Amino acid sequence: MPIVVTPPEPTQFYVPTVDISPYLADPTSAEAGKIIADVRAACISTGFFQITGHGIPRSLQKDVFDAAAAYFALPYDEKKKLDAKTTIGHRGYDVLASQSYEADVLPDLKENPGLEVLDTNSNEFVPIAPNPDAYVVNVGSMLSKWTRNEYKSSVHRVINRNPGDRYSVVFFFDGNLDCRLSPLDGQGEKEGEEVLTVEGHMLKRMRESYGGKK
Repeated sequence: MPIVVTPPEPTQFYVPTVDISPYLADPTSAEAGKIIADVRAACISTGFFQITGHGIPRSLQKDVFDAAAAYFALPYDEKKKLDAKTTIGHRGYDVLASQSYEADVLPDLKENPGLEVLDTNSNEFVPIAPNPDAYVVNVGSMLSKWTRNEYKSSVHRVINRNPGDRYSVVFFFDGNLDCRLSPLDGQGEKEGEEVLTVEGHMLKRMRESYGGKK
């Protein structure tokens, strides 16, 4: 008998921690059905959730963070050899000094995370407690467009409130560059609705983030 899960109201701030191991063991099980419902509830609320039970060993996580620490300990000129502005998809070393720091400051913003998600009900940022066994999943703006905003892309920020360095490892899963972000709800593209390709959307977001232009 399937498990019925009552999701929170879409306006409720909801960032659950979901153990996905039952789904990985048997996607057709009743427990897997509850996991799917819980993830969907998070997607229509904030677009954020954390997953545990993923099977990725701590040893591998440690190796990745050790490598990140070694890279960021390199001199600035060495790190700039992987300048994100010279790569497809803006992947690489990313200095955001022009966004919020003085011109002569060269911060490694990407290595100092403290994730906070905006609660639109209170208009306040809510910190997401770090869990060494969990991965944070963010729906993002592309999936929001594909679902015609059924799945939310929440405003969020990264702030380091600790005196020492902190590191995060981010993986972006994007579509093919020429794929149109047409909503998948069966209603087709509506008149006057802006529908970009994956590439067009990514370029627009980068202009908004780095240059303040639309």
